[in-house]
Amino acid sequence: MDDNLVNVEDKKEKLKKKTKQRLIILAFLCVAAIFGYSYFTNYRRTVEKFLKAIETQNAKLYGSLVATGWKNSMIKWWSYDDNDFMDDYEDTVDTYFYEFVESCGDDISSTYKITDTYRPTKKELRQLVNELESDYEYEEGSVTGAMLVSLIWNIEGEEGESNVTVTDMLLVKEKGRWKTVRGSISTDWCER
Repeated sequence: MDDNLVNVEDKKEKLKKKTKQRLIILAFLCVAAIFGYSYFTNYRRTVEKFLKAIETQNAKLYGSLVATGWKNSMIKWWSYDDNDFMDDYEDTVDTYFYEFVESCGDDISSTYKITDTYRPTKKELRQLVNELESDYEYEEGSVTGAMLVSLIWNIEGEEGESNVTVTDMLLVKEKGRWKTVRGSISTDWCER
């Protein structure tokens, strides 16, 4: 009988050990999921990708950062298709890129420093959302946040360097992801 009692105790001890291991793994996965979610939904990541898209002339990356509401507007108003969007994105990144090459030379690289951010009040956000939903083709309720980001962008090339001040880059949180906004926005707080 003592052998059975020892076996039961051994099984209980092993079960406790396995349960503890599983809880540690579960806790680790939860922390990783939270970190991963915040990393990919963080506005800084969008700014970084935006600048990288221009530095590397990556029109596809640039296009992935543009808010869907603007894209929907271009489809509705101008019958844009995938080729039109790609042409537009290529023109945009090329324009910026060649300005930098002209002033700094080839083989450009860049760094940046965010100098200011502004998150709108609930009232200001509501004004912006109303404008986006009425003047552009943003889905109702798709924009849940906004932010203005100012930064200094240092571009270096073979022939020198240039500091570009970007003032009040408007980002919106659209369906949980930070996106850049294109178009003419007239909401007062966006023009600080």
